[in-house]
Amino acid sequence: MHTNTLLTAPLRLLSAVLAALSLLLAACSDHDEQPQRIVDADRTVLVYMPWTGSTTSSSKSLYNEFLNNIRDIEAAIGQSGGLGKTRLLVFISQWSDRATLIDIWHDGTNCRRDTLKHYTTPTPTTTEAILTVLRDAYRASPTPQYSMIVGSHGSGWMPAGSHPWKARAFGGTEKATQTEIADFAKAIELSPMKKLNYLCFDDCYMANIETAYALRHVTNYFLGSTSEVMSAGLPYRTVWHALSAEPDYASVCSNFLAFYSSYSMPYGTFTAIDCQATEQLAALMRQANATYTLAPADAESVMPLDGFPQHVFFDMKSYTTQLCQGSQLGNDIARAIEQAVIATVTTPLLYSIYMPGDHTFPGEGSCGITISDPSTNKAAIETKTATEWWRATH
Repeated sequence: MHTNTLLTAPLRLLSAVLAALSLLLAACSDHDEQPQRIVDADRTVLVYMPWTGSTTSSSKSLYNEFLNNIRDIEAAIGQSGGLGKTRLLVFISQWSDRATLIDIWHDGTNCRRDTLKHYTTPTPTTTEAILTVLRDAYRASPTPQYSMIVGSHGSGWMPAGSHPWKARAFGGTEKATQTEIADFAKAIELSPMKKLNYLCFDDCYMANIETAYALRHVTNYFLGSTSEVMSAGLPYRTVWHALSAEPDYASVCSNFLAFYSSYSMPYGTFTAIDCQATEQLAALMRQANATYTLAPADAESVMPLDGFPQHVFFDMKSYTTQLCQGSQLGNDIARAIEQAVIATVTTPLLYSIYMPGDHTFPGEGSCGITISDPSTNKAAIETKTATEWWRATH
């Protein structure tokens, strides 16, 4: 997550954050000393919200929005009358070196919060640090199935600290609070969870083929946005039920669209991807890259899905259509994209704080997944050849 379109007064934000922190800790404190509950559950959803500021500042932190997200999840649980066979754990960072692991449950009338662990170490960014959190979560809820929802700033596959437009990587606003996708994937692989049912990124720019391919061994399904996400994030009151029981990815996407179509900032796109289908896409793209070269004139017709001065993220179907020029291989790739993208929605216009003018650009017609192969952005050129996707397709 997210584009901070509503956070324009840092001092007021800091006050709100501190006030919200005190409310969260108060809500949890009643249950700090209670023993862990024993429940019959089939699955666990871990909501993972690392620190999204810098090591010294809460500027552009999404902590206050995260608290709203948690309250919306609790409201949805209340509307459903409980969690059923699902456990809900939340890891949330209150500062760059303070975090809490919380068990949220329903007592038949209200949602309750039990604090499982306090962390006083730097926000987890390395494989080892993330693995510690995942092991703690699994010990608290050793269910057969695990899924994760990640809330943070995001910029897809781009390496931490590499962004010339001063955007955010997965995590916070500086390299020290950002996580590399490869390190995150390794932590999941080494954890007792080993492979997730789904991994949902409530972050900007995460629905790209490079990230989906890199995560194919640690999650069955991958959810995210090709573009920027408003600071409100996912509408959890309406999407929680589809994420918490047997996942209904089409419902998640349709409820996302319904919310943002009538939101004050009516911009957004969301996608569900079958990560196993990315293997076939990689094989076909390897053939395409060995056969075709994108002409400069055709490159100008490829649909961008970001607002950067030099684009990084391009619609994958638009790119492969131009690259393969109506060939049978191009048709095969188009079908493979449709098989990989199992659900996607977009508003007519998308928003980017980096886009000049009214900050909007067309979103309709996008296939739901991006690729950075045609990017001439300096940072992308210097780093995209190191991705697992590039090595598999070139």
